[in-house]
Amino acid sequence: MATPSLSPRLRLLRVLHAQPHRYPRLRWLTQAVTFAILFAVPLLHLARFDLWDGRHLWAGRPVGFVYGGGGVFISILAFYTITFVLNAAMGRVFCGFGCPIGEVSRLGDDVEIAAKSGKNRLAARARAGAFALGLAVAVSLWFVSPRVFVEGSARAVAATLAGVGALAAVVHLHGRFWRWRFCEGFCPIGIYYSAVQTDHGFGVHFDRASGTCKECDACSLVCPVGLDPRDLTKPKDNVGGVAIDGFPGQNHCLTCGECVRACEHQFRKAPALVPLRLSFHARAASPERAAEP
Repeated sequence: MATPSLSPRLRLLRVLHAQPHRYPRLRWLTQAVTFAILFAVPLLHLARFDLWDGRHLWAGRPVGFVYGGGGVFISILAFYTITFVLNAAMGRVFCGFGCPIGEVSRLGDDVEIAAKSGKNRLAARARAGAFALGLAVAVSLWFVSPRVFVEGSARAVAATLAGVGALAAVVHLHGRFWRWRFCEGFCPIGIYYSAVQTDHGFGVHFDRASGTCKECDACSLVCPVGLDPRDLTKPKDNVGGVAIDGFPGQNHCLTCGECVRACEHQFRKAPALVPLRLSFHARAASPERAAEP
């Protein structure tokens, strides 16, 4: 039976993954920071709504049902506030580098590439599985104390393990089937930024004036949400989900840098000529505006 072929985007990703690059290393570093926060909040007793024995925590102290739930809600709200502030200053950079759900989608791409190319399949699946399990454990700690494995009954331990396993399975299924469609049409932060454009200088910038672009379309091909990085002012329609159509591509851009990575690969023999970059960059005036008195 013939092995299904890879999509053009995944074929390009397979080529890019074969070459070391700074963005994957930076992404794993930011993922480590995200995981550290997710684990630290419950393990340091900053917040937990304990579904096992009701010993809820807030700010290091035992609290009742209402304050326990409120503490978790406030902690989640604080986490999202940080991402909103970061994204307001630097675009959707958290989506591209720090979001664990985005990383699950990326690992799902890796698993499909490995499965269809017949190389490193076990390693790709192990990485995706370990990440899904780690995320499931981190989330579970917000709602079940790890003391359950020492003090809990066999039934409580079994229920906890089943819950962690079910959550890990959901995360795995996301990476297997849904992936970037969630980022496009269902992510709460993504929906917000698809409709609201803040004045930030950081993001993907295309230097059209340099005249070096090869028009190879590699940057568009590799974009996980189907944008043309050379013109992020074009409206994006037919987004799907509950997202709103008609807003410019820069509002949907995940700031993941994959387009820049693809562009740099095309110019690997002449890196100084790369017209696409992910950086702080002042927008140059258009020729028409420059000609105005």
